[in-house]
Amino acid sequence: MKNLNIKSTKRNNKGAMPLTTKIKVQNKLSTFTAVFLSFLTLLGIAVLIYFLVAADDLSGKTRGEIIGLIGFLAFLIPLFFKSTDAIDEFVSELILTPKTLTLVYQYKKKKRNEIIPLEDIESVSADLTANIVRQGKTAYLDCQTNVTINKKDGEPIFFNVNPSGGFSLCGYDFLLKLISISYFLPNFKYTVSGDSEFAKDDIKHYKRYGKRMSFWQRSKYEMKKTSLIGRLFLAIFFLVMIGSVGFMIYINIPTFCTKEEKEFVSYIDEGYRAYQYNSYEISIEKYEKALTLFQDDSTLYYYMALTYKGKCEYKKAVECAKKGIACLDKKSKYYKVHNYKFISNDGIGLYTTLGDCYRQLGNYSEAKDAYTYIIDHVKYKYSNAHFYRGICEYYLGDKDGALKDFIEYKSMLEVFFAEEEEREYKYETYSQEDLDRANAWINAAMAL
Repeated sequence: MKNLNIKSTKRNNKGAMPLTTKIKVQNKLSTFTAVFLSFLTLLGIAVLIYFLVAADDLSGKTRGEIIGLIGFLAFLIPLFFKSTDAIDEFVSELILTPKTLTLVYQYKKKKRNEIIPLEDIESVSADLTANIVRQGKTAYLDCQTNVTINKKDGEPIFFNVNPSGGFSLCGYDFLLKLISISYFLPNFKYTVSGDSEFAKDDIKHYKRYGKRMSFWQRSKYEMKKTSLIGRLFLAIFFLVMIGSVGFMIYINIPTFCTKEEKEFVSYIDEGYRAYQYNSYEISIEKYEKALTLFQDDSTLYYYMALTYKGKCEYKKAVECAKKGIACLDKKSKYYKVHNYKFISNDGIGLYTTLGDCYRQLGNYSEAKDAYTYIIDHVKYKYSNAHFYRGICEYYLGDKDGALKDFIEYKSMLEVFFAEEEEREYKYETYSQEDLDRANAWINAAMAL
């Protein structure tokens, strides 16, 4: 016999019985199906972890597509493996109308109906057995409801509603729903047995007031208090798990981008690849094409500034860097297309390029301001900003400021060399020459 659960029991505004009240089945999965679905779940989690952790060579977009597909399949798989297998035919649904009570019998995929006129029913009885089952410190209700439909002529009909697991109360809920429509069932009677005082008191409350006891009323029962705490813990656990998986899927699924945005970013990528091979003219040509699509992207101006700096055209580099800084308040389309949801252009690269170009042009005052911005906003443990600001202060005649920055830079280098094995940013590289350079500039500043 399978588990039953009432799907809907609604009344119209006048309180009369609706045209149809259904008590619908909620089947358990077969053992084989449950094991198979568990295997698929574990396999999906393993693949998910692999693409999140191990497959660093895949792009963010590729990982996003794969993970999104896994998440989609995880929701679809159970839909294809709902099991209605049963050894014997069972009552899968009750349909109550103003004149008839229909029993829907099911065996695997096949169904048949037995329609009984209400006038032919002598009585309907439901017997609930509710016992408290304890497992360690946890307690829960183990419920089963036996239903008997006595006909005026013919053999009575029996079926039962029992839980699918320790935390299931479907047999208990079934009785509550029967009570809610008991007015329309001929000579309806019910009994409650077992050692659960909570079940007995709660059903009395439901029959009298049409609703179950409140949370605070239930809290005095030891069984319910323990059960609520356990369920609350499980609910929080599953919410955290679902939220974590949803968050990982969210950050890896590509953001929707227009055709123009994708073309715009492809020009930037091509231009930067050319820049890496010192093909500055080709790089500028690609950036100019990108400018025909959008003129307010800070990342584009940053790469243009780098390229002009590589060509030693420092004035053009300064112009591009300033335009890029003016666009920092807008979300870069480059970051959008590459799916950098939680990364934004903080402007450090633009200000670094601006400071370097001003320094090459001999405009030490403007260069100092750029390096000061970097020092005030930098999040990196290792930075050359203090060193270059010290040079600007040296040429501006600020002995104290230059000496302070050179010493700060030297202290940073000493920390770097002390963290030989465990460095915060291992891609930063410094050598003894950098330390010698810091000492030389300290001596030069002291000689001012």
